[in-house]
Amino acid sequence: IDGDDTLLGLIGPACSDVAQAVLPAVRRNNWVLLSPASTVPFLTENQTSLAFFRTVPNHLQQATAAAHFAYEQLGVRQTAVFQDNTEYNNLLAQQFSDTFAQLGGTVSYQATLSPGQSDLTAVLSEAASKAPQLIYLALFEPEATLLVSRLAESSTLNRATLLGSDSLFSPTFASKASSTRLFVTNPAFTSEAYSAFVADWTIRYETPPASPGPIYAYDAALLLLQAIENVAEVGQTGALVIGRAALRQQLTSGAPVAGLSGSLSCASTGECAAVGYGVYEFGTDAVWPPPLIWQFE
Repeated sequence: IDGDDTLLGLIGPACSDVAQAVLPAVRRNNWVLLSPASTVPFLTENQTSLAFFRTVPNHLQQATAAAHFAYEQLGVRQTAVFQDNTEYNNLLAQQFSDTFAQLGGTVSYQATLSPGQSDLTAVLSEAASKAPQLIYLALFEPEATLLVSRLAESSTLNRATLLGSDSLFSPTFASKASSTRLFVTNPAFTSEAYSAFVADWTIRYETPPASPGPIYAYDAALLLLQAIENVAEVGQTGALVIGRAALRQQLTSGAPVAGLSGSLSCASTGECAAVGYGVYEFGTDAVWPPPLIWQFE
């Protein structure tokens, strides 16, 4: 599609690496890109020409929310952090650790797990010697599932509260970790429009959405289509005229748009998210979806 001057904007992609890869073409063609899933912070930092927008929050917000929940809501003062070496989880682990320390807490142990690592004896022994009150999991499912299983077998670490990121907010992980009580951060949707959407989705697919992706994708499409409608004009020849600069100006005008995730409004940086993060409790009964128990203000 590179070079197609009939295009105005794109919805997507599903990950930040792809967004970074396609942005040069988006800027070259004077399009806009509205992402429902690309969360890394740098995508909206220092945009020389505003081309990238997102309806999903910057994912560092959830690590900040997690630290506040641990320190303020649970009263935790000492934590351990387990992460992998992906950029996504590196950023989460660092943000959680920095925020928790700023609040007055101590990160007494931090370990990085390799993909497929099965021998956790050494790291668990070291972590146990620090007796953390809470363990923060900046991990994806395979490593997190194994770690949670091993933690449950430890006479010291099985007393620690577990707190994971949104990569663990899934029914499959919930079922595998059903013998353990843990908390997971994820976007906190509370609007009536969201509830109605989930009800319709559940009727059609016989299960609620497994992730917030469909909600953010709906909102991204809504933002783009409404902005196009607001700036479109009929030219002297009767042709439809949509100014690209006018489209960007409309997107960043501050005019609120009622989306599924809440009231959407794009800042000059391209950040349009309406909702922040909350904490959900995974119980031992593996009920899905889990209840929202706390919301970061």
